[in-house]
Amino acid sequence: MILVDFSKEEINDSAFEIPKLKPAEKEYAKIIMETTGNEVMRIKN
Repeated sequence: MILVDFSKEEINDSAFEIPKLKPAEKEYAKIIMETTGNEVMRIKN
């Protein structure tokens, strides 16, 4: 690849914020925990 042009732009820091998570529904979380051994989280709306 060859860079042919660029421009500086200000980007708001909020673009890089990680959304808060909350525990997933118990049934789904239980299935994933039993099969993979990992906890499940989902994005909070």
